[in-house]
Amino acid sequence: MDDFRRKCLCCTNGLDKIRPADRRCCSVGRCCQSYPSARQIQFVHAVLRTALQHAMHEELVSRNVAKLVRVPSPRYKVGKGLSVDQVRKILAASAGHRLHALYVVAATMGLRRGELVGLRWSDVDLDEGTLRVQQTVQRVAGHLHVLDAKTEDSEAVLPLPEVTWLALLEHQERQQAERAALAEVWEDHGLVFPSGRRPARRRQGHAQGLRPRQP
Repeated sequence: MDDFRRKCLCCTNGLDKIRPADRRCCSVGRCCQSYPSARQIQFVHAVLRTALQHAMHEELVSRNVAKLVRVPSPRYKVGKGLSVDQVRKILAASAGHRLHALYVVAATMGLRRGELVGLRWSDVDLDEGTLRVQQTVQRVAGHLHVLDAKTEDSEAVLPLPEVTWLALLEHQERQQAERAALAEVWEDHGLVFPSGRRPARRRQGHAQGLRPRQP
């Protein structure tokens, strides 16, 4: 691992050979010192450790020497999110837009993008003031697919803050007006935040190029 850590990846793999001549470095004797990151070292070590563990099970080696090697743990930057002032500016800028309620829900409920796009009116109870995340939308191979929520926690019933409830109520009235104005071309899929693009296709396992979800 020490040898791998000290090797320039560009020199070792000839990464700059496909670049224009004026942008080459290692292949013309100017090492760019592109050494492996802590995450790459950790990944290579994990692969070696797993391979040797399988070899032990097959009695090809007597012990897994990779377990004796300590590698540095990568440090990940943790996003701090938006400040209250930034959220207020975004909501103020989106006021009057047909998807203003989407920003309100995102800011107050913490929903992911796929959960926002997949949210249906059947998942929202404006009478009770609650919301339930039951599905999400993901892009796979250029196509949108509707997937079930990942965990039971994702399907929990969430109470709506008053500002969110009011925004969704106004959004529903606006959407009903849009539906009436575009009656001949409107495609109703029950989504809270529909767009002008083609609707997402319901997942059909391998037929859609997706692996079935494990129970």
